[in-house]
Amino acid sequence: MRAATALFLGFGLLAAPAAAQEVALTATRSGTAAPLQLWASYGDGGWSVRVADDRGRERQRFMVRSEVADPPPWLADADGDGAADLWVPAMTGTANTTYAVWTMQPRDGRFRAAGEVSGLIFARDPGGWLVAQGRNGCCAVSLVFHAVSRGDGTLREAFAIERVLAPDGTARSCTPRGRVPQDVLRPWCASRSAEALPPGVVALR
Repeated sequence: MRAATALFLGFGLLAAPAAAQEVALTATRSGTAAPLQLWASYGDGGWSVRVADDRGRERQRFMVRSEVADPPPWLADADGDGAADLWVPAMTGTANTTYAVWTMQPRDGRFRAAGEVSGLIFARDPGGWLVAQGRNGCCAVSLVFHAVSRGDGTLREAFAIERVLAPDGTARSCTPRGRVPQDVLRPWCASRSAEALPPGVVALR
């Protein structure tokens, strides 16, 4: 799936990236478990991530290959389980950014690679779909809907909606790609604005 405004749902960015491109993040866990602390630094062609518990004990280290040091990694609940998931930039294009998504395993206090998504705006809709909204050239918007497997935790592209824009930025047409449920298609196609999110959709970034 290498094709990868903002409500952070209570997951806080503790420190902005310094010149060395190092960020500190606090990742909320579901339930009553204490949050995890993450430190990410860019270098040698990727982001090095260290994960520790609330007592400072290291739980995990991993490397995410990346072509970009900016934007920095950030946190948002990609799979709807109430825990903060890690989004690491992998590459950027003219308009869209591809992120490697690592979903938290709250009980284990670790993160697992789920896959990649690409777009400008990311959201979760009431049906639990992870939606990546990206630009296709000057005059089209692509909405790609992903599901997160409860088995191996991987991201799977389920279906998409293509919107062609009029010169004033409003949506001229709305076309499903794949088997799009009608209760998903209707609200996304009803909006005349290409940037507006339907009611009940939670913006992640």
